[in-house]
Amino acid sequence: MKFAWFIVFLCIVAGCDREREERTISIAVSLAGSQIVTTTQHLQGIIDAADNELVEISWRAAWSDHEMQKRQIDTLLAKDHDIIAVEITDPRKAEEILGKIKQSGVPVIGFNRLAPGFQYDLIVSPDYRTIGRELAEIVIEKYDEEKKNLLLLHGLLFNDQESIFMEGFLNAIETTDHFAITMIEAFHVDNGPSGRIEIPGYDQELLQNIDIAIATNSHLTRTLAVFMEKGNIEHRKPLIAGFGERGILMRIGYDNLLLVDHQPYTAGTRLIESAAGFVRGEFRHLNGPVIRIGEHLMPVIYTPHIITQ
Repeated sequence: MKFAWFIVFLCIVAGCDREREERTISIAVSLAGSQIVTTTQHLQGIIDAADNELVEISWRAAWSDHEMQKRQIDTLLAKDHDIIAVEITDPRKAEEILGKIKQSGVPVIGFNRLAPGFQYDLIVSPDYRTIGRELAEIVIEKYDEEKKNLLLLHGLLFNDQESIFMEGFLNAIETTDHFAITMIEAFHVDNGPSGRIEIPGYDQELLQNIDIAIATNSHLTRTLAVFMEKGNIEHRKPLIAGFGERGILMRIGYDNLLLVDHQPYTAGTRLIESAAGFVRGEFRHLNGPVIRIGEHLMPVIYTPHIITQ
């Protein structure tokens, strides 16, 4: 009898359910795929982290096509997964995707690009409010003497990423009177891989007078660079700040940039670490500071949090 109790004691100490705890976790990942380079790095981080976390991955990339993402979600939900992570392609139509996932009963992670108002089980995302504030503080430091004209270009595809970023930026920039701010909403004509955008309020005279242009997503940053590079702005290039791929913008020919580095590889690893921890009941708060390095913002970052409301 004493021997039996000793075995029970060993189970408590060593963990007789170790096999259950260390079982392979199945995670589905649906990426928006808005940028090829970023998505490739996301996937590399996801795959590398999966090897370390005893995780099997099923993934799809929608390349910014909402209908494609809907079909891909159907494919992913047809298999048994412990959890699904979704980077939403079109926040305006998010309910068509997220509602279906909720009905399936699979826990859902909001990754990077979030649908406003949706109650995720877990969110893995940069701290966009802090990024907006940090970006504003750098702009203030660079232009702290004379009045500057600032264009804030935001998207019709308004999501939590953009609105929270704008809140952080505007709250910080409005603490100084050095900036005359013009806000324009861009219209996404094509939400597919090309991300074609029209700016209703765009005119040549506006860009001639702009000193700083802030863009709330990478499509807008690219559009601004094309407009300004082709706009025959004499003797100067306004600063373009915000989100975007430096290599792409340099190929366009624009080089006066202050860009946020999303660290997509790190984002991919944080996603899998957080998802695996969530399934195992080992919640990991992977917080980190926003580090400023020269003319780059590097949000080191992907802070997961559980919705408690």
